[in-house]
Amino acid sequence: MTLPPNSTEEVAASARRKAYVRILPPLFITSVIAYLDRVNLAYAKLTMNQDLHFSDEVFGLGAGIFFLGYVLFEIPGALIAERTSPRWWLARIMVTWGIVSGLMAFMSETWEFYLLRFLLGVAEASLYPVLYASCIPRWFGAQDRPRAIALLLASLQVSNMIGAPLAGWILGLSLPGLEGWQTLFLLEAIPAVLFAVILVRWMCDEPSQAAWLSPAERDWLTMQYRRESEEKRQRRPYTLWQALSDREVLKLCLIYFLWITGFWGFSYWMPSVLKSFSGWSDLAIGWMVVPPMTLSLGFMLWIGHRSSLTGEKRWHGAIGMFIGALGLLLGNAF
Repeated sequence: MTLPPNSTEEVAASARRKAYVRILPPLFITSVIAYLDRVNLAYAKLTMNQDLHFSDEVFGLGAGIFFLGYVLFEIPGALIAERTSPRWWLARIMVTWGIVSGLMAFMSETWEFYLLRFLLGVAEASLYPVLYASCIPRWFGAQDRPRAIALLLASLQVSNMIGAPLAGWILGLSLPGLEGWQTLFLLEAIPAVLFAVILVRWMCDEPSQAAWLSPAERDWLTMQYRRESEEKRQRRPYTLWQALSDREVLKLCLIYFLWITGFWGFSYWMPSVLKSFSGWSDLAIGWMVVPPMTLSLGFMLWIGHRSSLTGEKRWHGAIGMFIGALGLLLGNAF
């Protein structure tokens, strides 16, 4: 049955609002937990390197080898999730990376450090492809997607705002028989395993499974996703190899690579750099991360909101990268 225009608009508005309230929070929390387990290494380094006699070169290679496992298993994992169940796949990889992250508390040799970082990369590899390519498109149409992605990306800043002072505090603790950095790895691994269970019960793979939507809302979201998917297929059907060799895809990969290089370099070395020139305590370093991340969070949300309103994406992305590049240059200058 075709609904009157006003009724259709009301159904659409209600469905979109419920998607924000019910779908984004579990995805957001998943991303926060993943980022904590990925970069707590930066804070563990404040005491770990001395205890394990790791040089900066060993630390840098271990931090980077994470991305080798990530690159190798990112696409296969995302394809499996798309063809099975995104929420069950997310829960599975959360349990896996939680276990691997916890095992880092018990490493003592360089090769163990390298192996566990590689395995952590393998475990987390498909997380963001599943979030952005499987979960978001099923629930958020083209109009809402920039805002939804901006809110999801904000999890990185929120994770820093929470994780930095938390890590500084945990480093001052010691579970029986463990150093502060070991306690950090062990305690921050637990949320991933626990939230995996919650995620399976909280999330739905697609609107047709959502009991909290009315039948009309389920139909509207489902038709939106099918319509946009069909429009993409009609523009040009892609095989996997064609997508990977497409010029536009390669351009975007290059842009992302250049941006992410600065982002992760900054993330992994910032606590050590702060401590080297300030002499602050681990807890103070954690708290000093909060103000710039709060500013970054506000800017990110504003950019995503403005992009959704105007429909312009290129310059909204580029301006943030220009500002970030300027910050890195000024940081090196001083």
